[in-house]
Amino acid sequence: MSPRRNSPAAKPTTDANCIIQHCSDSRQNQKRSKPQRSMLPKTPCRYCLDKGQTMYHWHRDCQNRARWQKTSLSCADDPKPQNPPTQQGQPETNSAKASTNKSAFNKFIKIPVLVERKPTIAVVDTASTDNLISVHFAKHAKVCIRRTPVPIHTTGGGTTMSLGLANFNLTISGIKKRISALVVTNMSFCLILGIDIGRAFPLVIDLEKRTISLKHTKSEFKPSGQRPRSLGPKRQLAAHITHLSTRGEIDKLTEEHKDVFDTKNELPGRYTDDYFHIRLKTDKLIAKRPYRHPQAKRKEINRHADELLEQGYIRESTSLFASPRKHVGKKDGSQRMVFDLTQDISANKAELIRIPMIAKRNSDNFKERKKIEFDKSRKSIVSKPGTLVKRKIPKNLLTRNELSPSFDGPYEILKQTSPVNFRLKKLQTGKEEIAHACHLEPYYPRGP
Repeated sequence: MSPRRNSPAAKPTTDANCIIQHCSDSRQNQKRSKPQRSMLPKTPCRYCLDKGQTMYHWHRDCQNRARWQKTSLSCADDPKPQNPPTQQGQPETNSAKASTNKSAFNKFIKIPVLVERKPTIAVVDTASTDNLISVHFAKHAKVCIRRTPVPIHTTGGGTTMSLGLANFNLTISGIKKRISALVVTNMSFCLILGIDIGRAFPLVIDLEKRTISLKHTKSEFKPSGQRPRSLGPKRQLAAHITHLSTRGEIDKLTEEHKDVFDTKNELPGRYTDDYFHIRLKTDKLIAKRPYRHPQAKRKEINRHADELLEQGYIRESTSLFASPRKHVGKKDGSQRMVFDLTQDISANKAELIRIPMIAKRNSDNFKERKKIEFDKSRKSIVSKPGTLVKRKIPKNLLTRNELSPSFDGPYEILKQTSPVNFRLKKLQTGKEEIAHACHLEPYYPRGP
């Protein structure tokens, strides 16, 4: 028989809220009752890094997490600085740290900046000689860090070691400069600018109001031709009246002398002798085709055109696009001119020979240009007139053989004709020559 429910031999039932240690439900309830995320994170909050502070809390507890708001560069509602947690098992509250550093944070001089492309708020410290950046913000802004430890001397007489040196682009009020800063591990702020920042940016610091600004605005750095002209209403009206009167005089003069000035909207001519020339009706435009033909094809086209001109089929034209190409017979026995585009696309034998020659010429020009640039950058040994030099004979010279000397001279420098060429005078014959600087070496006469 099975035991009854009320008998003492029956196994007692357990509820979901049982507190007995041997019960599995009680252990599960104890695990659920523990607070989740009781420890502070090891890295600072990324929303607070944009505000210029390093605060250690979870993103769900951050006050700056509103994603529909853009990151503000104002210093009015910035979070207060907070040191990283010393022990992972003992969490620290943000309200306690904010209240202790509230009075100290308000005394700092702050300015909104851009580190690479990340906005933040920098603290200006006039007592510091170096710029300091937090290692967490440097990784957040993707700044390249050179791992060379540098000692930092503090105001109390002690020293601390930095992780290395970081070089990045800093933008203040639209002005971008490249600066360097020491990377520090435990720092309450993202970026601290030292007194040397004044060499890169023209900053003006007001210690009484605790504000900082630039000497010049962004518009003042523009050239004089790009600055906007601010004219009053009276000056604008006077300028408009002057423009109308001048335009009226020009139209009246053009209408009076129609036989001299041409007002038609035609293609302009090309003039090689004059820089500025008034286009008249008597001037003849230069007929130049917008494309080029090989020499053999050009001669054949010109021969056919001359024959058609003599027979009266075509007439002389100064148009830039007048070029008869081919004649096709019609049904009534007459002919008409057409343009055969298939011949232009297909490369003939003359073009295939001409293309490698152009490539070789461009390559030779490139080599000569690079040689001139190299000679300009190298240190010239001889530069003063009257110096004695010897000239190097090139190896590819036709008159040189194995028994020929490598140098000729001595020569005397008369003057420098270009950055790399010199006019020389041979002492034995008195003949003047021009030589390149790379072929000259100093001449030291032998003793008696």
